[in-house]
Amino acid sequence: MKKSYVIAAVLACALTAWVLGGYYLRTSGKELAETPGQSENLPAMKVSVRTQEAKPVSRVVVAQGQTEPNRTVTVRAETMGQVAEILADEGSTVETGDVIVRLEANDREARIARAEAHVREQESAYEAAEALGKKGYQSKRQADQVYSSLQTAKHELKEALIEFERIEIKAPFEGAVLSVPVELGAYVDTNGEVATIVDNDPLVVSVQIPQQKISEIKTGQPASVHFATGQEREGTIRYVAARADQGTRTFRVDIELPNADGSIPSGISAEATIPTGSVMAQFLSPADLSLD
Repeated sequence: MKKSYVIAAVLACALTAWVLGGYYLRTSGKELAETPGQSENLPAMKVSVRTQEAKPVSRVVVAQGQTEPNRTVTVRAETMGQVAEILADEGSTVETGDVIVRLEANDREARIARAEAHVREQESAYEAAEALGKKGYQSKRQADQVYSSLQTAKHELKEALIEFERIEIKAPFEGAVLSVPVELGAYVDTNGEVATIVDNDPLVVSVQIPQQKISEIKTGQPASVHFATGQEREGTIRYVAARADQGTRTFRVDIELPNADGSIPSGISAEATIPTGSVMAQFLSPADLSLD
């Protein structure tokens, strides 16, 4: 017999003996662990018992957003002219009807005086035409022409008065003046930008709600808002978008809250918490679930 065969046979016998030895050792250890006598000697495990009762838990939707003004308007000139006065500075507060900018009157007052004189002239002519018509000295057609001229003169006077009023550019509502992009002496064209006014009372917080939660949001629901400045306010949902944003699949929701003192500016970050009801649930501390 070759020497290589002898070596192979010896190695095979050694490997077989090693495998069988491990099997018998595991078998004997298992039987030892399952011996009834030793199992009965183990001490009983101590446990604690506590009675739990379900309690109502509020469910909320938390969303991030930012504050926006209730209204923003760019005030524009309805007539052309040179800026004579700037009566509202940037950052100031204006009431409805307050004059922001006044333009030069130029010849507008003279136009009003001419229109008034023309009206008086046509009124006298109409009175004379009526008197002549009653005596039969003038036809009804001639009286109607004089009456038409009188109405035209009155319309011209009204237009002159309106044009004169337009030199005072006024605030359409109460708010804060965000900007006044004109300077004293500058020339403003018709429809030229004069000022921008924002209304921050009430303030609006616009947030985006995921499509999975939008069915739980309704107008009129209360909401709590925490601002980046550390302030907190309670508000009410006033708008829920009927269509999701195609890019994010979220719905815009607007929360209205009071801001009479103007302490919360528009444009800052905010976090809204919207209660959506309650469910019965059990409270379990994480410590109760840990193993000793």
